[in-house]
Amino acid sequence: MRTYAVYVVLPFIVALFVVIAFRYYISRPNFGLPHGSFSVGGKNFEVEIASTIISRVRGLSNRDKLKDNQGMLFIFPQPSTQTFWMKDMRFSIDMVWIRDGKVVDITRSAPQPPAGVADWNLPRFSPSSPVDMVLEVSARQAEEIKIGDLAYLTN
Repeated sequence: MRTYAVYVVLPFIVALFVVIAFRYYISRPNFGLPHGSFSVGGKNFEVEIASTIISRVRGLSNRDKLKDNQGMLFIFPQPSTQTFWMKDMRFSIDMVWIRDGKVVDITRSAPQPPAGVADWNLPRFSPSSPVDMVLEVSARQAEEIKIGDLAYLTN
């Protein structure tokens, strides 16, 4: 019986602890990220820069809101077709999809999910072509931005 506990129960408890700790760590809001100024279509945003895997996974989840002209800039090491979801989002957002310093697509007013929606039922959002950056801002903050606009970090 003691052998059973050591080889079955103990690894199960350790694995359960790791899963719970990971879910807690991932569900925390992104704080302490690098900041910068980002210009797109002549509009300037103060952005948090999500350039690591963990910061990109967390995104804007578990935040109550963004101020006008604030956002999060996701930077990817190479152009690829990214898929974003609204996990743990508390407000609607616009997503500006960028490649090589130009806007290639825009998702407007992606709605926050209703409470209780399972992760696998959350809508997914992808651009029409590969991107190397994505700017997320509060819904309607990207109204004046259009495809083809230049986009760049200003500091």
